[in-house]
Amino acid sequence: MRQRRFRVLTAGLLVAFLSAAAIPVDRLRSHVTFLSSPGLAGRRSAQPGAAKAAEYIFDQFRQAGFDVRMQEFSNNRRNVVARLGSVDRHILLGAHYDGQDGFPSASDNAAGVAVLIELARDLKALNLPMSIVAVAFDDEEQGLNGSNFYVDHPIFPLEQTAAAAIFDTIGRHFLDLKRSTLFVMGTEYSKELMQIVNRRARADMLVAAVDLIGLRSDF
Repeated sequence: MRQRRFRVLTAGLLVAFLSAAAIPVDRLRSHVTFLSSPGLAGRRSAQPGAAKAAEYIFDQFRQAGFDVRMQEFSNNRRNVVARLGSVDRHILLGAHYDGQDGFPSASDNAAGVAVLIELARDLKALNLPMSIVAVAFDDEEQGLNGSNFYVDHPIFPLEQTAAAAIFDTIGRHFLDLKRSTLFVMGTEYSKELMQIVNRRARADMLVAAVDLIGLRSDF
């Protein structure tokens, strides 16, 4: 029964992400526009722009009805951690919100944060058999520090995490592949997830092992 509930929730999450109707374009654009605005100066970790981004993400989750907290760590850095539901078993959704000086950092990773916020909001309307934990990680660009800190100091026990889905570098070209390619990486760690992905496969999806890009994101 537990495995069946996990498969149902994971399938629902995947369908919600792949469905254009599930992610309102105007809301996504609004998040990306704010996070990549000149006033945030690229959102480099520990800088004022990153702090403003964290506050914005905190407010978005709180307005959506999530229980939200800041997870502070060294040198003015912080993860934003939001939870929906009271069931201990949960699925973790994540995206790093820090960026780089001198760039808007829109695809890396304002767009991933926008998807995180709106997917979490969309899932709130479902009758979920598990809780949802959404984490906007800080300081990915300088060494995956926010996600490493969360793993070392989890607010919600890692053994209660059924699965994790991390969104990164959305809306950009990759090598010579067509612009709309959706990479799904890491299914080699879960037979159940691989089955769900295979059933929902589309022509513009590329399912690959994580060694395609190496350890370069918060997964």
